[in-house]
Amino acid sequence: MANYRDIPWLRIAAESIAIVASILLAFSIDAWWESRQERDREVLLLETLLADLKEKREFLDRAIGRNEAKLRSATTLLRAATSDSADLDDQDIDQLLVDLLWYEPKVLWDSAPMNSIVLGGNDAAIQSVELVKTLSGLFVSISRIRGDAETEERFVLNALNPFISRHGNNAQLSMAYVADSELTQSEYEFPVISIDNPSNHRNLLNSLEFQNLLANRIEHSLSFDRTLQTRKLREQLSDAIGQLESELAH
Repeated sequence: MANYRDIPWLRIAAESIAIVASILLAFSIDAWWESRQERDREVLLLETLLADLKEKREFLDRAIGRNEAKLRSATTLLRAATSDSADLDDQDIDQLLVDLLWYEPKVLWDSAPMNSIVLGGNDAAIQSVELVKTLSGLFVSISRIRGDAETEERFVLNALNPFISRHGNNAQLSMAYVADSELTQSEYEFPVISIDNPSNHRNLLNSLEFQNLLANRIEHSLSFDRTLQTRKLREQLSDAIGQLESELAH
């Protein structure tokens, strides 16, 4: 029987400590690697969202400007319809009609990163609770403005545009559209059309149906700016962008 004193306790203790240390080190490496992967996923999500919200802010600025132009155009035409419109020439009327037909496509307000976070349950991937709260509030505001854009889109496509197509000259109006540098930002080159017998769109002003459409257009524009508080939305976007940039800088 081996002598108790002959057992190499020191070596056994050292080996035991080495084994335990190896196991703990392996767990630490796994935990570090998992944490690193989670952070990488968070950074990717935040970077994607940051780019999307910056795009939304630029689009909102353009939408606010275009909405003001639509409101002015509808108001000017409605006033001309109920009074003397001699101060408006035919080109002025064509340009005002082009402004009326412009709308912001609702799909431009869609946000895959926001949907992923708020609806897809990826909010757990974001460490900042404050940022998650900010994004949740922003999601509600964007959803509202998307709903308003959808209402406007239906109004233009289903009511205003069909009326202009029946009683006006779309080819003639397309040339007024091409002349508007603020609208023609696409790479597509619209063909130049020669209008031999231009239509007198001043006659539209005498139509009660058209006057009603103008009144509806004004209400849409007022709703966009008043109910949805677009300038407050811009503040929300800027706040979220600032928080995202701060999170990414850490």
